[in-house]
Amino acid sequence: MELLKLLGSALIALVAGASLVIQSSVNTQVRAAWGSPAWAALISYLGGTCVTILVLLILRPTFPDASVFHKTSWTSYLGGFFGTCYVMGLILIIPFLGNATSFALLVTGQMICALILDHFALLGAAEHSVDLKKIFGVVLLSAGVYLIRV
Repeated sequence: MELLKLLGSALIALVAGASLVIQSSVNTQVRAAWGSPAWAALISYLGGTCVTILVLLILRPTFPDASVFHKTSWTSYLGGFFGTCYVMGLILIIPFLGNATSFALLVTGQMICALILDHFALLGAAEHSVDLKKIFGVVLLSAGVYLIRV
């Protein structure tokens, strides 16, 4: 059963990763047509909002009561800000670097940030100390960026 959970989680991660590449390529096309990364990001988020509303209508989860807003840290509401940084950043760099290099850099940036969040237990992350193996992993990711780009 544990192996099935691992394989299922890996499959979800692979599909989500592929979705990011497809989303970024589509957003880059919108930017080219509309002439603006900001409009492309807005169109992306409007589409995502429509799909999320549809999912809510299908699943019908209970609406949380007002107390949940007071229990939630203000930093928890910054997801849209960082999502916009991600979407607009990729819209801007993909035409110059291509998908492979852009996503290699993206994954490297994610890993560096994840190590910092884990090491210092920031933003609700459980503490996981950085060690030489993890640092070496980031070095290998950086080498991968170089190899993909040359």
